[in-house]
Amino acid sequence: MPANTRTQLMMTSMPGMACHAPMKMPISVMMGKDGKSVMVMMTKPLTSGGYELRSMASGDDNEVISGKYAFQVK
Repeated sequence: MPANTRTQLMMTSMPGMACHAPMKMPISVMMGKDGKSVMVMMTKPLTSGGYELRSMASGDDNEVISGKYAFQVK
């Protein structure tokens, strides 16, 4: 992975726990063959709960782009 790319998967909620602090989940990340996409693979199956995929990247112009994608596992 280029040094200017970072991706994290955080568990943000857990059934039965009202005040669940975000917990970093283990993932494997690799650059796509096109050099423009990133593939994220879970190293273990995800349990029920809320998750947020967080990413940050910068290009040759040093402009930083970041994003978040929230989802639920039932």
